[in-house]
Amino acid sequence: MGEMKGERLSTWRYWWLLIKCHPGLYGTTTLLRILIFAGIFQVEGLLIRALFEGLTDGAVMTWGPMTWVVLLIMTAVARNGFIMVDMYVFFAWVFNSGAVMRKNMFAYILSRPGARALPSSTGEAISRFRGDAEDVGQFTAEALFVVAQGIFAVTAFVIMLGIDVQITLFVFLPLTAVLIIAHRTRLLVEKYREDSRATTGNVTGFIGEMFSAVMAIKGGTAEERVLARFGELNEARRKTALRDKLFYEILNSIFRNMTTLGTGVILLVGGAALQDGSFTVGDFSLFVFYLGFVTDLTARIGTFFARFKQMGVALARMDKLMGESAPEALVAPTPTYLSGDLPEVPYVSKGDEHHLERLVVRDLRYRYPESGGGVEGASFEMERGSFTVVTGRVGSGKTTLLRGVLGLLPTQR
Repeated sequence: MGEMKGERLSTWRYWWLLIKCHPGLYGTTTLLRILIFAGIFQVEGLLIRALFEGLTDGAVMTWGPMTWVVLLIMTAVARNGFIMVDMYVFFAWVFNSGAVMRKNMFAYILSRPGARALPSSTGEAISRFRGDAEDVGQFTAEALFVVAQGIFAVTAFVIMLGIDVQITLFVFLPLTAVLIIAHRTRLLVEKYREDSRATTGNVTGFIGEMFSAVMAIKGGTAEERVLARFGELNEARRKTALRDKLFYEILNSIFRNMTTLGTGVILLVGGAALQDGSFTVGDFSLFVFYLGFVTDLTARIGTFFARFKQMGVALARMDKLMGESAPEALVAPTPTYLSGDLPEVPYVSKGDEHHLERLVVRDLRYRYPESGGGVEGASFEMERGSFTVVTGRVGSGKTTLLRGVLGLLPTQR
């Protein structure tokens, strides 16, 4: 048994439980990215350094230039091969992890009384099935780039310190500023994403309501008022989506431009060191090779914190759709059947015992918790083939009675 509602799990806990649904896929993509960044890219950098060291005046080259070029080409081919495999595993994880959450949400909805299955509009539920589940799956996979590039950066940091301490500190200085900015803006990122998702759900929900009430809209000649309301909802969605996207891109731009400015400073310092002989051409080429990865890592760390907060918003929205179920139910392991044969659906043959000859209702009651309205003590019998009419004022409980008889509302005592 998991925690009761109200004790929502942390984002990290959800992440770990989701990994346990498909540990093989997640472990494979983790190992592949570590191999690519901490292994192959490091080998490429060291090969480039050795090649340029050998081309320096007075240096003795162990192998000929073509040998080094061939080694670089072989390394690049191996790297691209591993990247292709990583892409396949990446999408397999995104689709399977998304399917786990969608299936668990759908299973809970189907277990609920039909008239009370959703806590909000249909459009809002569709938004959570589509966008929120996709966001979580993609982020958990893309976050592994931070892990792999982090290992690469630690290795690079050790190697660079052994070459030149001052230039190395310039390379990693922007990381501190990025972490400070990411920490200060985390609440705004979360708020803007939540607003964007909510207004998107309002639009899709209103579309569903329009389709289900076409005759009422036309009968009341309310087309203009409905379209005006639709325009208002779309305008609200446009503003919140623009604000969410613009703020995210501004942060991303700050992170990347900050490291670009740092790169210019590093090149100036490295150029001066080349002139006084304390820095070789091979060292310079290795630092330039590392700069691209450190720059990308700095930007990724900044966007990681922003997207982590967005992932928390997505999980909270999906968790709300799960009603009173335990928090772990959203990411509980379940077969997804995205490949191979689908399972057999059991067929139940129908006999005479399945024919409804008489419907007997005794003391049916249901009251809505929000308003207290509903039906109380309804009792009647209907024979097969008979015709029964239920009448009453608007709001007297006709629809509630019908839903209770059909089992779309839970029985109450």
